Amino acid sequence: MKLIELKHIQYAVLPVLLFTYCATTIDVEYPVFPNTPDGRMLKKFISSKRNVGLIVEKKAKSYWASILETDQTSFLDLIPEKVFATFDEGGYYRLIDTSKREDILKEQVFSESGVTSKSLEIGNLLGTELLLFVKFEKPVTECAIEGKINKVSCGVSAGLAAYNTMNNQSSGFSKVGSGAVAAVACAEVPTGVRVVKVPLVGTLINPETGATMKAVSLGAEATGKSYSSAGNRSCPSALTAFDEALKKSAATLKKKLAPKIKTARIKIVRKDENDDVADFLNEGYMEVKGETPNYKKASENWEKALRVNPNSEGANANMATYYFATGNFDDAIIHYEKAMKAKGSKKDYWREQRKRVEATKNEAQ
Repeated sequence: MKLIELKHIQYAVLPVLLFTYCATTIDVEYPVFPNTPDGRMLKKFISSKRNVGLIVEKKAKSYWASILETDQTSFLDLIPEKVFATFDEGGYYRLIDTSKREDILKEQVFSESGVTSKSLEIGNLLGTELLLFVKFEKPVTECAIEGKINKVSCGVSAGLAAYNTMNNQSSGFSKVGSGAVAAVACAEVPTGVRVVKVPLVGTLINPETGATMKAVSLGAEATGKSYSSAGNRSCPSALTAFDEALKKSAATLKKKLAPKIKTARIKIVRKDENDDVADFLNEGYMEVKGETPNYKKASENWEKALRVNPNSEGANANMATYYFATGNFDDAIIHYEKAMKAKGSKKDYWREQRKRVEATKNEAQ
């Protein structure tokens, strides 16, 4: 280190540090698979794929009208949207609603035989890695009688009884009488109920290989109910019960055919002492920083950075995060370990990220 003298004061001339560690913390979504044989099968089937085209089978309105015993069929046009909304809300897949892409899809695509025979063509048209076809088994609707409490009358009577009990001035007869009235008002009375079952079959399809994975929703998981007012024995309309049954059935398929999603705060490295590597790191970061991150494009830049320097801390760490976000836990662990071995790396931080990946992996084993 060279010393120079300026006005009788000695200063140390330090070497300029060319590389400043720079990372930005972002929210990274990653999949969590059930620790069951079906969960492990799902993990293997979807691998790192997230872009999915959702296709809901089309049924003639006359078919639904006869089953639901109603001429009000306008709501049937909303069925694909309801199924889409269930899968899309807080879901892992990046879905394309094919009901809104009829400009490029033929009518036969919305049938089981059509989507099976044309899966590769459909996948290419939509630019998706997987297809999810949702098919209706024959719905069932029936009327029954169940006990139901009139909540309004019960609430008023129970409140009156409570008031009399707390009022020391009230006679014992008054207290007993109001309690008896409340008991009667809060008793269940025979009431008409509509029960609708909407069984669904969901099939994940890999357009490139033709491989499929199926799941069904039956019984209570596909059943909705609607009630008449308490004491009214007539059978109510099927529409409310149908809507509930459809949502429950679709939610069941979602649990079976899509992993849960969690979020972790992880650093994305943006700088490197090699300018070319730094450029690739930052270009990759630009792909994932927004509300709709594209990890696939980001990984393409980070792979270029690895080709320039296979030992780069940032390139390995970022690729590990990419693999974590896509469910490839084994490769994520490998690259976090490489990042830990890089000269001058933040070993403790990457070790914690590796532990997170290992824990998530173990949940599905």
